[in-house]
Amino acid sequence: MKKVWIMVLALCLLFVSAQAQEEKLPEGIVKIEAAGAQVDLDGDGVTEQVSLTMPEDEYGCGEFTVTVNGKTATEYGECLRGDMYALTMGYRTYLLVSEDGPSDDPYSHFFAYDGESVKGIGGVPAYPERMELGLSGITAMVRGSVLQTWYRPGDFIVATGGAWDENYETYTAFGPRVVEVPRSVYPMGTVAMVKKGLTLQVSPTDDRQALRLKEGTRCVIAATDDVEWLYIVNDDEANETDQYIGGWIRIDGFSIVTDEGTSDAWDVFDGLSFAD
Repeated sequence: MKKVWIMVLALCLLFVSAQAQEEKLPEGIVKIEAAGAQVDLDGDGVTEQVSLTMPEDEYGCGEFTVTVNGKTATEYGECLRGDMYALTMGYRTYLLVSEDGPSDDPYSHFFAYDGESVKGIGGVPAYPERMELGLSGITAMVRGSVLQTWYRPGDFIVATGGAWDENYETYTAFGPRVVEVPRSVYPMGTVAMVKKGLTLQVSPTDDRQALRLKEGTRCVIAATDDVEWLYIVNDDEANETDQYIGGWIRIDGFSIVTDEGTSDAWDVFDGLSFAD
């Protein structure tokens, strides 16, 4: 009996440890009291009074309001978690409100305060605890947009700017705004079986044939720009390769563009993943 209790205690400790690890926030992000907290948002050494007002919907869906020193900004969220965070980059601190989204699609709404008003400035499709802060911005794993259900790294910056009038007397600040900075390619790494023969080209800008993948052979969908192209590597001896072991093929969302026309991805490959 004593051994059983020891095992139960060990499992409880593991569970608590896993929870603590899951809730650990990156450096530069702190969780604050949503009902009311003091945070220096504009870097002037004076704290602002901030708070979050949730929608009345029991599932946390609807309009929510962020208040800073009596000034408010209202946005719409789905399955809001009721949490508020402060994210600091450089001398600026932004408020974050996170949600689970309509179908397990996390999103963090960003809010900025300029000393006079608070505004929603976009967001990042990830939880605050899943973000990495660097010198130039934020990186998080986000859901990809093409071919199948998958995740890729996404890079985000808070863009700022402004301009003087013609007489250089009045400066008007623009933004800020959260935007994603795309990479040329992202790793996908899916092993799949070819259900229809495919001709791969040398590069997105060179339509010469790189190699031909035969029906019923194995390949690796190695990378994509998550917009228009897939890079596929041959992984089957049945496909004869000469100069190239991989090549590119055009895509249109969840469809593959071939010489014979456009086909749904699941009609071209076995081994793709699809989730709601």
